[in-house]
Amino acid sequence: MSHSRVPTTPWRFFAWFVKPSILPLSISTLGFVGTSAIMVAEPYILSQVIDQGLLAGSWEDFRYWMLILLAVSLCYPPLFVISLRMSLIPEAALRRRGTQAIADHLNAIGTGSKGNVSSGEMVNLATDDSRLVAEAITDLAIGVMAIAMFAAGTVLVWNIHPLLGIVLAAGVLLTAVVTGPLLGKLQHKQASYRDAVGQLAGQATDVVGGLRILRGIGGDLQFTMRYRLQAMDLRALGFRVAGSVSWVQGLRQSIPFGFVAAITWLGAIMALNGTITVGQLAAVFGYASILVISTTNMLHVSERIVTARVGAGRLAAYFATGRDIPDTGEDNIPHGDLHDPESGLTVPTAQLTVLVSAESVPAAEVTKRLTRFSESDARWGASKLADVKLKHVRRHIRLLTHEDYLFAGTLRTTLLTEDRTDDERAHSALHVVCAEDIYTSMGSTLEGEVFEGGRNLSGGQRQRLCLARAIASEPTFLVAIEPTSAVDAHTESLIAERVAAKRAGTGTLIVTASPLWLAQADHVAWMREGKVYATGTHTELLTHAEYRALTSHEDQS
Repeated sequence: MSHSRVPTTPWRFFAWFVKPSILPLSISTLGFVGTSAIMVAEPYILSQVIDQGLLAGSWEDFRYWMLILLAVSLCYPPLFVISLRMSLIPEAALRRRGTQAIADHLNAIGTGSKGNVSSGEMVNLATDDSRLVAEAITDLAIGVMAIAMFAAGTVLVWNIHPLLGIVLAAGVLLTAVVTGPLLGKLQHKQASYRDAVGQLAGQATDVVGGLRILRGIGGDLQFTMRYRLQAMDLRALGFRVAGSVSWVQGLRQSIPFGFVAAITWLGAIMALNGTITVGQLAAVFGYASILVISTTNMLHVSERIVTARVGAGRLAAYFATGRDIPDTGEDNIPHGDLHDPESGLTVPTAQLTVLVSAESVPAAEVTKRLTRFSESDARWGASKLADVKLKHVRRHIRLLTHEDYLFAGTLRTTLLTEDRTDDERAHSALHVVCAEDIYTSMGSTLEGEVFEGGRNLSGGQRQRLCLARAIASEPTFLVAIEPTSAVDAHTESLIAERVAAKRAGTGTLIVTASPLWLAQADHVAWMREGKVYATGTHTELLTHAEYRALTSHEDQS
């Protein structure tokens, strides 16, 4: 699925989102229309039971219409259950589609998301916004059912008496007139609330990443106070949203019941005057009750759509975010080593290289240049990396950092981003990173659920799963920054040994000062002030006192 095909306007995004599930949703819509026909038919059949059977004293007609009523009533439950299931089944698929599209687009735009989409916003896009849009789409079938019930009920009541039909239609019209402006205000407040949630979540995520620095300079208490004040403002905004929701829901329930009373009272007077029959009065009451159900459902779906429209707007804005690196270059895959002229670092094609540096920022900049997340003169074999199509760079050169995110999905979809039938590759990747505990904790199946952000995993498990995902993609070059910083020394030693064996013959760059990785390295580059200062094996570089102090400090920690 190409991210470029994702529309960047809210309503077109709705249409794109629903397209793969159009068949089950169409079936559920037809089923719900069928259930609405049954609901509308029952008051009419009941009126015939009363008029032609009971009041006319005809046992034959009474039995005939009662059998029809029984048959129709028996058809309703299974048809409704099947329709409801068909409408709910696509919801999970729709949410996975949204999550996958978000991940694909993020991979495509790379650092283009920086400054445009905060980490907190990314979390909300993948969780709340995708969920709200999926739920609104699955509710559309119920909305169609409500409209069909209203239309059929109004026509049948009109046939009983035009005045009753006018009153019935006026009830729905008045409900729409009263609640319409409230839905507009609700959308505006929902949009403001969603903006505030994204901003606050983004601040929290950014601060967690720099918590150690904040504590070091005494800024954690200041942030806590400011965060508390902003959270209180968000809570107040949430109360205002809830106020609008309560008005919509209150009117949704009260106005239709008022019209049930009005139309029943009017029908009773007509029955007393002989204008309509007693059976028709019962039918009018039944149709008025259907009005309550249809109006309530229509307003419920409208409320869902309003809320989802806000989420779709945020998603559409995200998909409108472009990459900051132009997708130019030749459509061919180069061969050879990776080389960064700015730092002097070379990553051989068939070796495990470890980059050691006391400065994290210059080391991170090198990895971005080598993976084309920033433009540079970096080279891949005889070709300049900037002259290679991004799709080839992203497929063959994989960057793994602490910012890598786990989207909601199964263990299979998390590990196998391309061929999702290659179970052997998934199991192999889990073994390489010593992640069998993750597999067993999820029921020993690749269909085990990974929560959004890996919330059902520990920090070490999340890190190992991200590394397993990178290993499973089998890139030509794997570039990883401190991929085992959250695991114990014994596990780290096993992972380093297994990664070295698994990726023998391919290029791997690990940025770390851990002696456990250095022990497995074919080639070590020691960088100072953003430049490669010395290269060799770990044993050879230990002759430098500064290097020895840097790596032995890592060993002590």
